[in-house]
Amino acid sequence: MDNWQFAAGTLAATVGFIGVSLMLFRRIWRAGGALRPVLVRLTISVGTLLILFLGLEAFFGFRYVQSDGYGTTLAGQRWFHVHWNPINSLGYRDHEHDWKDDKSVFIVGDSIVAGHGVDNISERFSGVLERGLGEGWQVAVIAQCGWDPEQEYNGLVAHPHVPDRIIVSYYINDIENAARAHANPPPTHLQTQPPTAVRWLVEHSYFVNWFYWRVLRGAFGTIYWDWLKDAYEDPEVLATHAKDLDRFIAHAEKVGASIQFVVWPNLDYIEGSLPYTDRIVALLEERNVPVLDLGKHFSGRSPGSLVVNSMDGHPNPATHAEVAQLLLQDW
Repeated sequence: MDNWQFAAGTLAATVGFIGVSLMLFRRIWRAGGALRPVLVRLTISVGTLLILFLGLEAFFGFRYVQSDGYGTTLAGQRWFHVHWNPINSLGYRDHEHDWKDDKSVFIVGDSIVAGHGVDNISERFSGVLERGLGEGWQVAVIAQCGWDPEQEYNGLVAHPHVPDRIIVSYYINDIENAARAHANPPPTHLQTQPPTAVRWLVEHSYFVNWFYWRVLRGAFGTIYWDWLKDAYEDPEVLATHAKDLDRFIAHAEKVGASIQFVVWPNLDYIEGSLPYTDRIVALLEERNVPVLDLGKHFSGRSPGSLVVNSMDGHPNPATHAEVAQLLLQDW
Protein backbone atom coordinates (compact mmCIF):
# COMPACT_ATOMS: atom_id res chain seq x y z
CA MET A 1 0.00 0.00 0.00
CA ASP A 2 1.52 3.36 -1.02
CA ASN A 3 0.92 6.69 0.69
CA TRP A 4 -1.94 7.73 -1.60
CA GLN A 5 -3.70 4.43 -0.98
CA PHE A 6 -3.42 5.17 2.74
CA ALA A 7 -5.07 8.57 2.21
CA ALA A 8 -7.80 6.96 0.13
CA GLY A 9 -8.30 4.35 2.82
CA THR A 10 -8.60 7.08 5.45
CA LEU A 11 -11.22 8.85 3.36
CA ALA A 12 -13.15 5.61 2.85
CA ALA A 13 -13.00 4.85 6.58
CA THR A 14 -14.28 8.34 7.45
CA VAL A 15 -17.15 8.18 4.98
CA GLY A 16 -17.99 4.64 6.09
CA PHE A 17 -17.98 5.62 9.76
CA ILE A 18 -20.30 8.56 9.13
CA GLY A 19 -22.61 6.39 7.03
CA VAL A 20 -22.81 3.63 9.63
CA SER A 21 -23.37 6.17 12.41
CA LEU A 22 -26.27 7.77 10.55
CA MET A 23 -27.84 4.38 9.94
CA LEU A 24 -27.52 3.39 13.60
CA PHE A 25 -29.07 6.66 14.77
CA ARG A 26 -31.96 6.36 12.35
CA ARG A 27 -32.81 2.73 13.06
CA ILE A 28 -31.45 1.74 16.45
CA TRP A 29 -30.53 4.66 18.67
CA ARG A 30 -33.63 6.82 18.28
CA ALA A 31 -35.15 5.47 21.45
CA GLY A 32 -34.27 7.08 24.72
CA GLY A 33 -32.25 5.53 27.47
CA ALA A 34 -29.10 6.18 29.46
CA LEU A 35 -26.87 4.66 26.77
CA ARG A 36 -27.99 6.90 23.93
CA PRO A 37 -26.32 10.18 25.10
CA VAL A 38 -23.05 8.35 25.66
CA LEU A 39 -23.15 6.81 22.20
CA VAL A 40 -24.03 10.17 20.64
CA ARG A 41 -21.06 11.90 22.25
CA LEU A 42 -18.71 9.04 21.39
CA THR A 43 -19.85 8.99 17.77
CA ILE A 44 -19.49 12.76 17.40
CA SER A 45 -16.02 12.70 18.98
CA VAL A 46 -14.73 9.85 16.84
CA GLY A 47 -16.25 11.35 13.69
CA THR A 48 -14.72 14.75 14.42
CA LEU A 49 -11.29 13.21 14.98
CA LEU A 50 -11.54 11.24 11.74
CA ILE A 51 -12.52 14.34 9.76
CA LEU A 52 -9.74 16.38 11.39
CA PHE A 53 -7.19 13.65 10.64
CA LEU A 54 -8.42 13.43 7.05
CA GLY A 55 -8.04 17.20 6.64
CA LEU A 56 -4.51 17.14 8.05
CA GLU A 57 -3.61 14.16 5.86
CA ALA A 58 -4.90 15.99 2.78
CA PHE A 59 -2.92 19.14 3.64
CA PHE A 60 0.36 17.36 4.30
CA GLY A 61 -0.15 15.01 1.37
CA PHE A 62 -1.14 17.54 -1.28
CA ARG A 63 0.13 20.94 -0.14
CA TYR A 64 3.09 20.54 2.20
CA VAL A 65 6.47 20.26 0.46
CA GLN A 66 9.62 20.81 2.51
CA SER A 67 13.13 19.43 2.24
CA ASP A 68 14.95 17.77 5.11
CA GLY A 69 18.66 17.19 5.45
CA TYR A 70 18.55 13.39 5.47
CA GLY A 71 15.67 12.61 3.13
CA THR A 72 13.80 10.80 5.88
CA THR A 73 10.46 12.60 5.68
CA LEU A 74 7.70 12.11 3.14
CA ALA A 75 7.59 15.89 2.68
CA GLY A 76 11.31 15.81 1.89
CA GLN A 77 10.82 13.06 -0.66
CA ARG A 78 8.07 15.10 -2.28
CA TRP A 79 10.42 18.08 -2.39
CA PHE A 80 12.86 16.03 -4.47
CA HIS A 81 10.07 14.91 -6.77
CA VAL A 82 8.93 18.50 -7.35
CA HIS A 83 12.19 20.47 -7.36
CA TRP A 84 15.11 18.18 -8.27
CA ASN A 85 15.37 19.41 -11.85
CA PRO A 86 16.60 20.00 -14.46
CA ILE A 87 18.95 17.06 -14.90
CA ASN A 88 21.37 17.57 -17.78
CA SER A 89 22.85 14.97 -20.13
CA LEU A 90 25.75 14.33 -17.73
CA GLY A 91 23.34 13.49 -14.91
CA TYR A 92 23.84 16.64 -12.87
CA ARG A 93 21.19 18.99 -11.57
CA ASP A 94 22.20 21.73 -13.96
CA HIS A 95 21.34 23.17 -17.35
CA GLU A 96 23.06 22.08 -20.55
CA HIS A 97 26.22 23.95 -21.53
CA ASP A 98 27.38 24.89 -25.01
CA TRP A 99 30.85 26.13 -24.24
CA LYS A 100 31.71 27.82 -27.57
CA ASP A 101 34.45 30.35 -26.78
CA ASP A 102 33.22 31.13 -23.27
CA LYS A 103 35.45 30.82 -20.26
CA SER A 104 34.33 28.03 -17.98
CA VAL A 105 34.09 27.48 -14.24
CA PHE A 106 33.52 24.06 -12.69
CA ILE A 107 32.07 23.96 -9.18
CA VAL A 108 32.70 20.55 -7.66
CA GLY A 109 31.06 19.24 -4.50
CA ASP A 110 28.20 17.38 -2.90
CA SER A 111 24.64 18.26 -1.86
CA ILE A 112 25.53 21.88 -1.06
CA VAL A 113 26.70 22.52 -4.61
CA ALA A 114 23.84 20.47 -6.06
CA GLY A 115 21.48 22.75 -4.14
CA HIS A 116 19.72 20.50 -1.64
CA GLY A 117 16.77 22.48 -0.31
CA VAL A 118 17.05 25.23 -2.95
CA ASP A 119 13.97 25.13 -5.17
CA ASN A 120 15.48 26.70 -8.28
CA ILE A 121 19.01 26.09 -9.57
CA SER A 122 19.32 29.79 -10.43
CA GLU A 123 19.34 30.48 -6.66
CA ARG A 124 22.40 28.33 -5.96
CA PHE A 125 25.72 30.12 -5.60
CA SER A 126 26.72 28.68 -8.97
CA GLY A 127 23.75 30.36 -10.65
CA VAL A 128 24.29 33.67 -8.87
CA LEU A 129 28.00 33.52 -9.75
CA GLU A 130 27.26 32.89 -13.43
CA ARG A 131 24.94 35.89 -13.59
CA GLY A 132 27.49 38.04 -11.78
CA LEU A 133 30.28 37.09 -14.18
CA GLY A 134 28.11 38.04 -17.15
CA GLU A 135 28.57 37.22 -20.81
CA GLY A 136 31.61 35.23 -21.78
CA TRP A 137 31.46 32.95 -18.71
CA GLN A 138 29.67 29.67 -18.03
CA VAL A 139 29.49 27.96 -14.65
CA ALA A 140 28.92 24.22 -14.53
CA VAL A 141 28.00 22.10 -11.51
CA ILE A 142 29.69 18.73 -10.93
CA ALA A 143 27.97 17.50 -7.80
CA GLN A 144 25.64 14.87 -6.39
CA CYS A 145 24.09 14.46 -2.95
CA GLY A 146 26.26 12.30 -0.74
CA TRP A 147 29.41 12.50 -2.84
CA ASP A 148 32.75 12.13 -1.09
CA PRO A 149 36.04 13.68 -2.32
CA GLU A 150 36.93 10.63 -4.43
CA GLN A 151 33.59 10.75 -6.27
CA GLU A 152 33.93 14.49 -6.72
CA TYR A 153 37.42 14.08 -8.17
CA ASN A 154 36.28 11.32 -10.51
CA GLY A 155 33.40 13.49 -11.71
CA LEU A 156 35.79 16.36 -12.37
CA VAL A 157 38.27 14.23 -14.32
CA ALA A 158 35.54 12.51 -16.34
CA HIS A 159 33.96 15.74 -17.55
CA PRO A 160 34.38 16.13 -21.32
CA HIS A 161 35.25 19.83 -21.10
CA VAL A 162 38.47 21.34 -19.69
CA PRO A 163 37.69 24.29 -17.38
CA ASP A 164 39.49 27.58 -16.98
CA ARG A 165 38.77 27.64 -13.27
CA ILE A 166 37.86 25.01 -10.66
CA ILE A 167 36.06 25.74 -7.41
CA VAL A 168 36.06 22.85 -4.92
CA SER A 169 33.37 22.99 -2.24
CA TYR A 170 34.62 21.35 0.98
CA TYR A 171 32.38 20.21 3.84
CA ILE A 172 33.57 18.84 7.17
CA ASN A 173 32.22 15.33 6.57
CA ASP A 174 34.61 14.98 3.61
CA ILE A 175 37.11 13.42 6.03
CA GLU A 176 35.02 10.27 6.39
CA ASN A 177 36.81 8.22 3.73
CA ALA A 178 40.22 9.04 5.18
CA ALA A 179 39.01 7.90 8.59
CA ARG A 180 37.68 4.66 7.09
CA ALA A 181 41.12 4.03 5.62
CA HIS A 182 42.43 4.00 9.20
CA ALA A 183 39.73 1.67 10.54
CA ASN A 184 37.66 4.46 12.05
CA PRO A 185 34.37 4.53 10.10
CA PRO A 186 31.78 7.20 10.99
CA PRO A 187 28.79 6.23 13.13
CA THR A 188 25.54 5.40 11.39
CA HIS A 189 21.85 5.63 12.34
CA LEU A 190 22.19 9.10 13.81
CA GLN A 191 18.43 9.55 13.94
CA THR A 192 16.19 7.48 16.19
CA GLN A 193 13.92 5.39 13.98
CA PRO A 194 10.18 5.09 14.74
CA PRO A 195 9.21 2.32 17.18
CA THR A 196 8.11 -0.87 15.49
CA ALA A 197 4.53 -0.46 16.72
CA VAL A 198 4.03 2.79 14.79
CA ARG A 199 6.65 2.51 12.03
CA TRP A 200 4.14 1.49 9.36
CA LEU A 201 1.92 4.46 10.17
CA VAL A 202 4.90 6.88 10.16
CA GLU A 203 6.01 5.55 6.78
CA HIS A 204 2.57 5.81 5.13
CA SER A 205 0.76 8.76 6.68
CA TYR A 206 1.95 12.22 5.59
CA PHE A 207 0.61 13.85 8.76
CA VAL A 208 1.94 11.22 11.18
CA ASN A 209 5.28 11.28 9.34
CA TRP A 210 5.50 15.07 9.75
CA PHE A 211 4.46 14.88 13.41
CA TYR A 212 7.00 12.18 14.24
CA TRP A 213 10.03 13.77 12.56
CA ARG A 214 9.13 17.30 13.67
CA VAL A 215 7.99 16.64 17.23
CA LEU A 216 8.98 13.19 18.39
CA ARG A 217 12.18 12.49 16.47
CA GLY A 218 15.21 11.49 18.48
CA ALA A 219 18.01 13.98 18.90
CA PHE A 220 21.31 13.35 17.17
CA GLY A 221 23.26 13.87 20.35
CA THR A 222 27.04 14.20 20.18
CA ILE A 223 27.89 10.81 18.66
CA TYR A 224 28.90 12.15 15.26
CA TRP A 225 30.62 15.24 16.67
CA ASP A 226 32.70 13.11 19.01
CA TRP A 227 33.71 10.90 16.10
CA LEU A 228 34.52 13.92 13.93
CA LYS A 229 36.75 15.37 16.66
CA ASP A 230 38.73 12.14 16.85
CA ALA A 231 39.10 11.99 13.05
CA TYR A 232 40.41 15.55 12.72
CA GLU A 233 42.77 15.18 15.65
CA ASP A 234 44.31 11.98 14.29
CA PRO A 235 47.49 13.04 12.41
CA GLU A 236 47.48 9.90 10.25
CA VAL A 237 43.87 10.45 9.19
CA LEU A 238 44.54 14.10 8.46
CA ALA A 239 47.63 13.22 6.40
CA THR A 240 45.58 10.77 4.33
CA HIS A 241 42.84 13.34 3.94
CA ALA A 242 45.34 15.93 2.71
CA LYS A 243 45.95 13.67 -0.28
CA ASP A 244 42.26 14.14 -1.22
CA LEU A 245 42.90 17.87 -1.49
CA ASP A 246 46.19 17.40 -3.32
CA ARG A 247 44.49 15.42 -6.09
CA PHE A 248 42.32 18.39 -6.99
CA ILE A 249 45.28 20.75 -6.93
CA ALA A 250 47.37 18.43 -9.11
CA HIS A 251 44.55 18.06 -11.63
CA ALA A 252 44.15 21.83 -11.91
CA GLU A 253 47.88 22.18 -12.60
CA LYS A 254 47.71 19.38 -15.18
CA VAL A 255 44.92 20.99 -17.22
CA GLY A 256 46.13 24.56 -16.72
CA ALA A 257 43.17 25.73 -14.64
CA SER A 258 43.21 27.98 -11.62
CA ILE A 259 41.71 26.49 -8.47
CA GLN A 260 40.00 27.75 -5.34
CA PHE A 261 38.48 25.97 -2.35
CA VAL A 262 35.32 27.01 -0.49
CA VAL A 263 35.33 25.55 3.03
CA TRP A 264 31.91 25.21 4.65
CA PRO A 265 31.20 24.77 8.37
CA ASN A 266 28.13 23.01 9.68
CA LEU A 267 25.77 25.99 9.49
CA ASP A 268 23.76 24.72 12.46
CA TYR A 269 26.92 24.53 14.62
CA ILE A 270 29.31 27.08 13.19
CA GLU A 271 31.44 27.66 16.27
CA GLY A 272 31.72 23.92 16.90
CA SER A 273 32.90 23.46 13.32
CA LEU A 274 35.74 25.95 13.48
CA PRO A 275 38.37 23.54 14.89
CA TYR A 276 37.78 21.35 11.82
CA THR A 277 37.50 24.01 9.15
CA ASP A 278 40.58 25.78 10.55
CA ARG A 279 42.64 22.64 9.98
CA ILE A 280 41.55 22.37 6.36
CA VAL A 281 42.11 26.07 5.71
CA ALA A 282 45.60 25.75 7.18
CA LEU A 283 46.40 22.76 4.94
CA LEU A 284 45.30 24.70 1.86
CA GLU A 285 47.17 27.85 2.85
CA GLU A 286 50.34 25.75 3.26
CA ARG A 287 49.85 24.78 -0.38
CA ASN A 288 49.37 28.43 -1.45
CA VAL A 289 45.87 27.70 -2.74
CA PRO A 290 43.18 30.39 -2.54
CA VAL A 291 40.53 29.45 0.01
CA LEU A 292 37.27 31.06 1.06
CA ASP A 293 36.85 30.32 4.77
CA LEU A 294 33.11 30.39 5.38
CA GLY A 295 33.50 29.22 8.98
CA LYS A 296 35.24 32.46 9.80
CA HIS A 297 32.90 34.51 7.60
CA PHE A 298 29.67 33.18 9.14
CA SER A 299 30.95 33.00 12.71
CA GLY A 300 28.48 34.50 15.15
CA ARG A 301 25.54 34.36 12.75
CA SER A 302 22.22 32.75 13.66
CA PRO A 303 21.71 29.36 11.99
CA GLY A 304 18.09 30.28 11.27
CA SER A 305 19.26 33.03 8.93
CA LEU A 306 21.58 30.71 7.00
CA VAL A 307 19.89 27.31 6.59
CA VAL A 308 16.93 26.12 4.53
CA ASN A 309 14.74 25.24 7.53
CA SER A 310 14.96 23.66 10.97
CA MET A 311 14.95 20.18 9.40
CA ASP A 312 17.45 20.98 6.66
CA GLY A 313 20.84 22.44 7.55
CA HIS A 314 21.88 23.11 3.95
CA PRO A 315 22.43 26.76 2.97
CA ASN A 316 19.33 28.68 1.93
CA PRO A 317 19.15 30.85 -1.21
CA ALA A 318 20.24 33.98 0.66
CA THR A 319 23.34 32.17 1.94
CA HIS A 320 24.11 30.87 -1.54
CA ALA A 321 23.83 34.41 -2.90
CA GLU A 322 26.15 35.74 -0.19
CA VAL A 323 28.78 33.12 -1.01
CA ALA A 324 28.56 34.00 -4.70
CA GLN A 325 29.19 37.65 -3.88
CA LEU A 326 32.24 36.72 -1.81
CA LEU A 327 33.61 34.76 -4.77
CA LEU A 328 32.96 37.65 -7.13
CA GLN A 329 34.83 40.07 -4.87
CA ASP A 330 38.04 38.11 -5.30
CA TRP A 331 37.59 37.23 -8.98
